Amino acid sequence: MIWDTGQGSADEHHSHRPRNANCIAFSPDGRTVATGTGPDSIVLIDVDTAVLRSITTDTQVQSLTFSPDSSRLISGHIDGLIRIWDAAETRQIQSPLFGHSKMVLGLSLSPDGRSLASAGEDKTVRVWDTLTGQELLCLTDCKARVNAVAFSPDGYTLAAADHTGAITLCMPGLRIEPPI
Repeated sequence: MIWDTGQGSADEHHSHRPRNANCIAFSPDGRTVATGTGPDSIVLIDVDTAVLRSITTDTQVQSLTFSPDSSRLISGHIDGLIRIWDAAETRQIQSPLFGHSKMVLGLSLSPDGRSLASAGEDKTVRVWDTLTGQELLCLTDCKARVNAVAFSPDGYTLAAADHTGAITLCMPGLRIEPPI
């Protein structure tokens, strides 16, 4: 449901009630909202037309993020896998990223879209090359499940938040880049 904040009411034309929405992400271009819904699907909603498109997944989606150019959608799943989708074609575009032993709770892309950070229930933070799927870094010294990750706007710092409320800043001043 999209609210008109000026009127304080819902726009029924844009009303969609996904079942069991676990996560939500807005595309950077502002055209699409994605929700991880139910046990096995992602629903993409066109903000202007309210047209719905669906992606069927193997397992429940716990986290979502779009690439900076809105062309790719990345989903983190309850089984620890991360999948990368073509947002326009609603199809998976590379093999799943495997590293987490439990569910993926948070995702963040670097500003250039080349590195993906993932937060896991397995108490790890992982950084991936989005083009090759190669794991670039794994931080294993977290004391509790990691609920969220976020890259700084310049891409030089990664913040992680765990279940205890601790915030960790990782690699201040070090840019995480895939090898050239």
